[in-house]
Amino acid sequence: MYGYQVQKVTFSLGDNPSATFADGTNAKKETVAMRGHTIGMAVRANDEAIPSFSTTPISNDTTKQFKGWFYRDATGNVLPFDPNTTEVLKTMNVFAMWEEAPQAAPTPTQPTQPTTSVTPKTSDNTNIGYQIGVLLVSLSAVVILLKSTSSSYKVIILYI
Repeated sequence: MYGYQVQKVTFSLGDNPSATFADGTNAKKETVAMRGHTIGMAVRANDEAIPSFSTTPISNDTTKQFKGWFYRDATGNVLPFDPNTTEVLKTMNVFAMWEEAPQAAPTPTQPTQPTTSVTPKTSDNTNIGYQIGVLLVSLSAVVILLKSTSSSYKVIILYI
């Protein structure tokens, strides 16, 4: 008989108190793997789906976004955790790491133009009679200046 050791892997949401797992809870989640194997291997061997808590957690704080799952190795280094590639060698505490979410730049707005309409004036109605008279007089006569051979001018006025 083979002597496989089963190791416990605990997932927590890290330092984001507004975060939840995919199932809507925020309590730590646990799963197991055979020592020296990945969680993904153990799950495939049992024909089960990879547990939903190993997927992206949800942050209800719009200023934080999920960076990934991480764990500390024996020397205290923080390393990324992938359920399909990280071998479980001992009991592990896996935690979500968060980073500042990029904030959308505010869209500049154009200043609004006044909505009052302006009607341009075409003429002063009080002088309309005068303007019509000047127009008729200017159209009724054409002055022709002719230069004669002697340094004098002849003026011809044609009335229409």
